[in-house]
Amino acid sequence: MKKINLLIAGLLSLSLNAQAASGGGSADTGGGNAVGNQLLDLFENEGTTTINVTQLKAYQQVLKPLFERIEQKVPRFTEYILGRSLEKTWLMDPKPLSKACINESMIDVARTPVACQTGLQVRIYETWYKKVDLKNQAALLLHEFFRTKAQHRDRSDEEVNYITRIVLAADSYTGNELINEIAKTGFGRLGSDSLILDLQVYFGTLYQANCVRKPRTSASDFMIDIIYDMSRRDFYGPRSDAGMIVRKRFEKIVFDELDQSRDGSDARSFKRICADLKNSDSLVEEAMADVNLGEAY
Repeated sequence: MKKINLLIAGLLSLSLNAQAASGGGSADTGGGNAVGNQLLDLFENEGTTTINVTQLKAYQQVLKPLFERIEQKVPRFTEYILGRSLEKTWLMDPKPLSKACINESMIDVARTPVACQTGLQVRIYETWYKKVDLKNQAALLLHEFFRTKAQHRDRSDEEVNYITRIVLAADSYTGNELINEIAKTGFGRLGSDSLILDLQVYFGTLYQANCVRKPRTSASDFMIDIIYDMSRRDFYGPRSDAGMIVRKRFEKIVFDELDQSRDGSDARSFKRICADLKNSDSLVEEAMADVNLGEAY
């Protein structure tokens, strides 16, 4: 028993010594830190400037035109790429950043952290940023946009580095090639201009088959036929996740009309559906927004 008591006392002593060495605060999370006579919490933002990243010259003159060109191939790309990054506070900081922010890399060279972010802030090393050219400034901003996505998708530093290079060179890729590069690095599956064309053809086929060729007297029969047509995906619809989103959106419109139509002969219900099919641009655009904005996180 005496040996057991001595052992317990020894373990208790070690625990107390460890807490004392931690500098106070919680033994689990660490205590407060100071820089000279100032608490680190207060010192961190000394000299920093809050910025609007989309108003920076590198964004306006390099990234914005690049994103606009990409959108000709990949609709709503700007909304996708910015995503949650604009929810964060962006800071220019004249102080050197922590070595903990150094990226992983396959090459062994000396590296200086010039940006770092948490779930709340993106901090840019102002001294470096102001001395480099617009190309490097823009590349850094794009890297940080993807870094935000990486936090939510558990992607590696190398994957962020890789996709940053790809997007900066987007002019040399087709829309589908760019989409595939983004997808294979784990940053989401976007919809392309070719998908929009496929969907427009798809809705046109539904319109011709159900609104032009077949006269209707029953809203219920009409909508059942449309749903049946939509289920024949191999013939009628684009085979992709994005296409499924569009079909589900339109199916909801059909079912809502069916629920509201208490009379099976209500011609107004299927006239409204035919109008949606005939003028499907807004339906396609909203669905594409679902596709690409759904990947913004």
